[in-house]
Amino acid sequence: MSLFYNTQIPGEMWMRDLKDNVSPASNVLSAIYTKYQNVNSTFYSELTSNNIIRFDLFYDSFFIETHVGYMFEKFYIEDDQIKPYN
Repeated sequence: MSLFYNTQIPGEMWMRDLKDNVSPASNVLSAIYTKYQNVNSTFYSELTSNNIIRFDLFYDSFFIETHVGYMFEKFYIEDDQIKPYN
């Protein structure tokens, strides 16, 4: 097994939006992150600060992990913006 899999170092996640602009994930996914503002303020703070440990994308859902927690979120696109499914 690679040493990479044994070490988890937080980093910043940057994404390309639908208009081909590169921005921090906290800007592109802000509509989804807002759901977690009242659920857990520490987790929300980690998301908006872009302190991401792991990220993965599965069809129309993604997984994001921080030191505080993680989320699986289904999304859709409306008006060139990524929005939560529910």
